[in-house]
Amino acid sequence: MNTIKMTEQEVIEYTITKGFDGEEFDTQAWKERGCLRTDGTYKKLINKLECCFEIVVVEGKGKKKDYILSNPKVKMTPLKDNRKGRLMPRKDENVVLTNYVHTKLLSLQREGKLNRTTYKKLGERLFYGESNKNVLKGSVRFTFTDFLQDKKIPSVWSYTDWYFETRARKEIELALDQLQKQNKIVVEKFWIGNFNQEHAIESNISYLKKLSTEEIKQVEQTISEIVEANDFTYAEYKKQLALAYQSKKLLETQQEVQQHLKWSFGLNYMYEAISIRLIEVEPSKVVKYREAQDTFLRKTLGLVKEKKDSLKYRNAKRKSEKFYYLCVLLYVKAMGTPVDETELANEINWIGASLKEIVESYDQEIPLGFFQADS
Repeated sequence: MNTIKMTEQEVIEYTITKGFDGEEFDTQAWKERGCLRTDGTYKKLINKLECCFEIVVVEGKGKKKDYILSNPKVKMTPLKDNRKGRLMPRKDENVVLTNYVHTKLLSLQREGKLNRTTYKKLGERLFYGESNKNVLKGSVRFTFTDFLQDKKIPSVWSYTDWYFETRARKEIELALDQLQKQNKIVVEKFWIGNFNQEHAIESNISYLKKLSTEEIKQVEQTISEIVEANDFTYAEYKKQLALAYQSKKLLETQQEVQQHLKWSFGLNYMYEAISIRLIEVEPSKVVKYREAQDTFLRKTLGLVKEKKDSLKYRNAKRKSEKFYYLCVLLYVKAMGTPVDETELANEINWIGASLKEIVESYDQEIPLGFFQADS
């Protein structure tokens, strides 16, 4: 087997020599940390490498990642198209969701709620709010009531809840970016820090303060160093916190992060805020909630379906990961969007066997990361 090993920077530079654009170097993660997060850009880089090599394996995390590339292909293969199985092409989905976001921004502007908001608040108002969470929890509880004690059922839906929240934010980000490129809105992004009383008095600042770019960079660098020293990537750390049950190591890492933020910066927490000003007051097309929700759910279901046959999914050891696809199917159906009933029935029929498999694997090491909200 012909095998070579490269650093992350080297493989990006290699893909450039093969005709790709090196977009990885333009990401915020690379500029701030000198390495990629395990997001859509990272996965696309893997796909690029698979155009050139038969086997691509990544070892390590963060800046310590090494890419093991085996068996160079005589002729490059095309970049994978991950849009398979969709009822609507990705471009059309995004147009519908962008017009829906524009439509809703107009009503939010009339309510005076765009001067300072967050992606989370917009996501709750537009795609996935508390009532949606209740639908997810109710549909999962109804399906699992014969298999698990009621107190254990949150461990089934917790990851899916996080995923839908993250997908809602992603759709907001994509729509705002597109509307801004079309000169229909202006978006200002900034971070707000919540400082403890002692630090605020000593520094003569207010408890809530807009953070500078340098302050944000220092805080994120501190968090990254702490979580990586505890064998998490930054992305894994955030995802694991979304689960209903966290490991002792994760909770200790979270406590260490909070202590460092307090001691080093006087910070209780920080959050990203946005301010939106509308230039174009009429959307290209008025999109109503039902059409937008159907599109959002079909797109999300398509993204998850593309993942369900992966090795990580098949080898999942946590209930929230093992039943991730089933939870999405249950929620989508409960929201009134059609799903493949045969596929849903098959997933339900596997509940008992999957729970047994999880129990039998308790003495094995549980893998850290799992899915993310893909583009």
